[in-house]
Amino acid sequence: MLLFESKTNAGAVTDPQEGATATPAATRFSAWGTGDIPFDQAGGTGSTVIQYDTGYLGNRGAYKTGFYQATGRHTDASNFLLTDGQVKWLRGSQVSSGGQNAIKSTDPQGATSGGSSAAGSDDGQYIMTMSVV
Repeated sequence: MLLFESKTNAGAVTDPQEGATATPAATRFSAWGTGDIPFDQAGGTGSTVIQYDTGYLGNRGAYKTGFYQATGRHTDASNFLLTDGQVKWLRGSQVSSGGQNAIKSTDPQGATSGGSSAAGSDDGQYIMTMSVV
């Protein structure tokens, strides 16, 4: 996944030099995250600064503070830009989240790294995963 929808963040996503200068605008990095708790442009956790507006990703409802609401902003789903250029409208439950990659393409979500890994791309449960495997 390349981009996801968030609440209260305005990054300059069309600027290839986003955040690269010493001006005050340099502090406006796009939000980033691992699918549980998003991070703001200063690098801190974003439970009060920024929230996912995607619905709970990968059914990880335990991290509710990182999400604006249980469902996505567009008819219970959200728009995702994938690294291959596709844009997909998906419910959060169709997206496997995680801060670590799967080891095998068939790994289920949470199979590695203390339960924080994304599902492998051949898991079969999710349409999209944050894992590169």
